[in-house]
Amino acid sequence: MKKTALFVLLAADFALKTMNGEAFSDFASIALPAHPAKRESKNGKTVYTRGGFTRIRVGQGGPEFRCETLNGNILISKNK
Repeated sequence: MKKTALFVLLAADFALKTMNGEAFSDFASIALPAHPAKRESKNGKTVYTRGGFTRIRVGQGGPEFRCETLNGNILISKNK
């Protein structure tokens, strides 16, 4: 499990991605819209990709932190 302990007065944006896990947070957060899909042409076909990150805002927002894992959970917890 990828664990990030942060201060209680957190104001940041997070981009979270996990292939075989889940993302959890002790902080109140709101979902942010996904970045627009990128349009590509491959072999005469149009393909749209968006990167697969789930974006959330904690507090008033601020710098963006990217957390990515293949096997495991992401936990954004309060520093205890």
